[in-house]
Amino acid sequence: MSGSGKAILFGNDGTPGATCVKFLVFFLPVLLLACLLSSCNEENRNPDGGEEVFDDGEEPPEDGDDRADLDDEDGGSDGQTDCSIADTDDDICFPPCVPQCEGRQCGRDECGGTCGTCDPSVFNTCLGHQCGYLEPPPCMESNCDVFGICGNCPTGWSCYNTICIPDKGCSEVPIGGLCINGTRVRCEADRVIVTFCPLRNCLVADIDNQAHCATPDCLPNCFGRECGPDGCGGDCGSCGYSAYCLDEFGSCVPNSSEEVPITGYCSGHSRVFSNNCQVFTENCLENGLKCGWDECSSSFRCVPWSAGDFCEDLPEYGQCINDFFYYCDGGVINVADCQSFASQCARTGNRVLQCI
Repeated sequence: MSGSGKAILFGNDGTPGATCVKFLVFFLPVLLLACLLSSCNEENRNPDGGEEVFDDGEEPPEDGDDRADLDDEDGGSDGQTDCSIADTDDDICFPPCVPQCEGRQCGRDECGGTCGTCDPSVFNTCLGHQCGYLEPPPCMESNCDVFGICGNCPTGWSCYNTICIPDKGCSEVPIGGLCINGTRVRCEADRVIVTFCPLRNCLVADIDNQAHCATPDCLPNCFGRECGPDGCGGDCGSCGYSAYCLDEFGSCVPNSSEEVPITGYCSGHSRVFSNNCQVFTENCLENGLKCGWDECSSSFRCVPWSAGDFCEDLPEYGQCINDFFYYCDGGVINVADCQSFASQCARTGNRVLQCI
């Protein structure tokens, strides 16, 4: 080899390029096939083929990105799970919020707004989404007023400075006194003396006709409870042999998570469910809700009350639970969130509960 230094191939017969021709004849079809396959893979990547096509300059999502930022026209998701296909605890449903203001004068509309406000010159509170009066704190030192909020005086008596006074003086007051709107009224040395009884529980004894402040009744609490003590020496029921009573919520809880169905279940108004072989209990009443079937998740959950929920085990005086006032009106359960109008649920009478 000499000259310009260019390499020249010689065949076995001494002919230049013979070996190169044989090489090309044998390997050319293989090279063409590989090229075609590579071109197909590069040019035909699309969603139908399991890979996503991106425009120039667009970077593919990181691992785990579900493309939630794509708009609906691009076939993406708005980040919310369709309730029609949500069937596991991991799915979170966001159905459209519909304001609930039918038959409501005030209070929340369950969608972050309000159904109206009450005229402060006429009403003093919103109870059960209705404008009305509640016994204000001044009534704790009164037994009457011109509006009748704190009570009215009996015949022959007049309301003077929010206290009932006999029109004809102490001659009209029985020797043993009498009860007026939860207060004990008697006369001493021709002076009217008013005693404000705890929880306005004043009684006149049958034996001696003496008015006295009585011990308030114990109010049992079995609302939404299946078992455990009722707070007054009784009980709300018992559980089966394979469950125990969670006294705090009054719910029956199985001894093993294997006995809890995948949908969970309601024990009173507490939700019982399992997760990772552990049993959990959620008291729905503490959040102003009830335990019931949830179509969205196909399981038992804490859900809002409906207009047709009958009072059933709710006592006539209602129930205060975590500043939610449950009361019966028209044979159905109503719920007032006392905290929504800066008050609390409290017992204000012998058998009277209210937001105040």
